[in-house]
Amino acid sequence: GKMSAGAHRLAYPHASSTFTTLSLVRAMAPVKIVLESLQQEHKDSLNVEVQGCFAKVIQETLQTEYHPGKSYLNSLVRQYVSQVDASSQDVQDESLLELILYFSMMKDSVLSDPLESCHVSFSLAEDLLRLQVAPRHNNVALKVWEAGACLAEYLIQNPHYIKGKKGFELGAGVGLTGLVAMACCEPLSIHMTDYTEAGLNNLQHNIDINSEWIQKRVGSHVRLKEIVTLVCAFDSIATRQVLAGTLTD
Repeated sequence: GKMSAGAHRLAYPHASSTFTTLSLVRAMAPVKIVLESLQQEHKDSLNVEVQGCFAKVIQETLQTEYHPGKSYLNSLVRQYVSQVDASSQDVQDESLLELILYFSMMKDSVLSDPLESCHVSFSLAEDLLRLQVAPRHNNVALKVWEAGACLAEYLIQNPHYIKGKKGFELGAGVGLTGLVAMACCEPLSIHMTDYTEAGLNNLQHNIDINSEWIQKRVGSHVRLKEIVTLVCAFDSIATRQVLAGTLTD
């Protein structure tokens, strides 16, 4: 099935017409695209009924264990409220008013924390791929990049390229492409690399939180720890050994 990854402008320039508002919020899509999606789903996206629908999406997302960044959700609420204020309508829905109060009481240090980690989620048929990210951190391994999203989408549509083969991903980052390949393309194995301790720890976290549904896809007879492995790219000996095995097999 197609990956719902509306967070990426380059890969999905018309995401708002393709994905639901909820899936876009889960993927931390640009605020503008989320609000455009809301407008397309509802004729009058600012009336009290739709205010409640919007608030429900934000609340439902906040209540999940692996939720998007609170600073991102705060920006969504603020922008939506600005649109309501600019129209002839008022904020009347109680749930939306509660969200405004919730974020207004949150400390600025929380909402502006450059080290804030959170989760983006992408729909893969009936499954949900969750990835921990730190979108404002200066470590490039803690972000989802458009190129990775494009490659993941391409592999979903063309699984034959790695089906039955060993995959070796240089600079796996948060693991989006490698995990999608493992879950959807039936490779023999996937070896993912990165070079910082923080990046590798985060990558291991993402493997762990997605292991249950990936295991379901590859079959209970397969030991996941044996076919999804991590290698530090600066460990040249280990990298050469894995890469040699990948290419010769």
